This record gives sequence, structure tokens and C-alpha cells, in this order.
Amino acid sequence: MKQISNKTLIIFLTLLGLLPVGLYIYKFHYGLTDIHSRWGEFGSFLSPMVGLLAFAGVLYSIEITKDQFKQQSEDNGFFSLINIYRSNLDKLYQNHGGKQGDPFDKYIKRFEEIFEDYCFYFAQEAIINDLKNVHENGYEFLFSKITRKESIGEDVKETVNKYFENRKTDKDEALKCLVDGNSSDEDKDKMRMIGHLYFEDSSSEYRIRKLSMICEHFDDDCGKDLSHYFQYIFCILDYANSSVKQEKYIKILNSLFSRNELILLFYNTVNPLTDKKFNELIFKLRVLDKLYTPGLCYTAHDVRISKDLEEIKIKSI
Repeated sequence: MKQISNKTLIIFLTLLGLLPVGLYIYKFHYGLTDIHSRWGEFGSFLSPMVGLLAFAGVLYSIEITKDQFKQQSEDNGFFSLINIYRSNLDKLYQNHGGKQGDPFDKYIKRFEEIFEDYCFYFAQEAIINDLKNVHENGYEFLFSKITRKESIGEDVKETVNKYFENRKTDKDEALKCLVDGNSSDEDKDKMRMIGHLYFEDSSSEYRIRKLSMICEHFDDDCGKDLSHYFQYIFCILDYANSSVKQEKYIKILNSLFSRNELILLFYNTVNPLTDKKFNELIFKLRVLDKLYTPGLCYTAHDVRISKDLEEIKIKSI
């Protein structure tokens, strides 16, 4: 309000200073004169107006200085936050053993490990509760476990469906007879693949719900290392969002993010512990526009990732 008031006052004083000159010329309407006394009379008439115009000039100078100071203060505040962000990165590098590698790489790999472990349970759930939507590879694996032979020339789906229909009162136990936590590593890997494919082929709502579970596990393992990092990202986004230089600041910040940082920020949006305002800023300021989807723990082509991001937005409202 003060800025608007000062600008209005400057305009008013300028008009007030010029208006009498216009009225003087309109009333007396004579041109330049050779009479010295007339110049003196006109100078005396102008003195108050010159004072008003000078005062308006002082106000204008103050207004410019104030705007420049505000812009400089905003820049100082933003780059101070950037320096703290970079300091946190340095600490992550030190914990990682120096600047020989990406400090976020180990967190990405840890997330993928947790995801693969969960895929075993995704497969169990799918086989017990939604067998018809299990991938063909899953049917072939189950057929081989049930019949102890290859699936060549056999009606794989009919055999598998019949096996579980005959045991529908206790499908969980029926599956344990085929594969469980004590099975061979090869069988576990095949179950993980079944769960992985089922995860990818399911709805966005299912994927985000399961990723949220994985994020909670991941947060238990790595949250103490990354919590300060995410807090400062939130502070920078909140600061940029409230600035008149929002677009400029976000471009600078986005240029600093590595591929792995964007992947972790994506996972963080799914974390049920993440503040909703953080997610709102992530989407409003389009931080994930350049998300490196091949680095995610699942195959996220354009259509799939668009649906997943939209699902996260809905949950963030």
C-alpha cells in the first residue's frame, strides 16, 4: 500500500506543479518578452512550483532506491538459501566419501532394493486376490511349480486357475506350498518379476499407494540423512514462490538439480510424511518437469508417469 501511495503522491505533486504554469500561459497568453522585469515576475511565480517538482523528484528517487534495495535483499536471501543447500550437498558428499561419485546414487539404489523386496509381496497379493490379471510369465512360473514340468503345449492358465479354485478357502496356504520366503533365490527372483509386472500394469492409484508404503520403509532407513536436504529444498521453493522473481529463481534452482535429486524429490512427493504444501510447490513450480523417468524403480513411460503425477497431485490437495 505504501508503494502505491508514494507513486500516487509523486504524480499528484507533478501535476500540481505543472498545472499553474499551464493556467498562467492560458490566462496571460503572451510569448517570450525582452522586458527584464517580466522575467523576474515569472520567476517569482514559478518558485513554489519548482519546490513541488523538486519534492516530487526526491520522492521518486526514494522510491527507486527502495525498489532496488528490496530487489537486492530478495536476491541476497535467495542466494543465501542456495549456499545453505550447497553446504548440505557437500555434507552428503563427505558422508559418501568425497566427490568421486554421486552422493544420491546410494539412496536411489537403496530405494530400488526395498522396491524389489516388496515386489515379492505384490506378487503374493496378486496371485491370491487378482490372479486373472497376473502376467503370462507369472502363470508359466506357477504352472512349473504345480506340475513340475515345462509349459510347452499345455493349457497353462486352466491348470493354474484350477489349482487355486480347488483351494479357494485357503489360497494363501496353497501359494506357500509352491513358493515362500524359504524358496530358492531363483524362485524369489521370479516372484519379484511377477510382482514388478503386476505393479506396472496396475492403476496409478495402486502404484502410488504401494510406493507410499515403500517410502515409509525408505524413510526409516535414510530419512535421517535426507531430512535436512528436503527441508532446505522446501524453504527455497517457498521463498521463490513468494518472490516477484519467482520464474528466475526456479530456473536457477532447477539448473542445480541432478537426475538423482529429481528422482528422490519424486519419491518424496509420495511419502505420506511429506507436508502437502511441499508437494503443492513442487507441482506449482513444475520442479519435476525434467524428471529422469528411466532412473525410476519401475518403467514409467510418458502416459504412465503422467497418470502417476496426476494421482499424487490429487492426494496432495
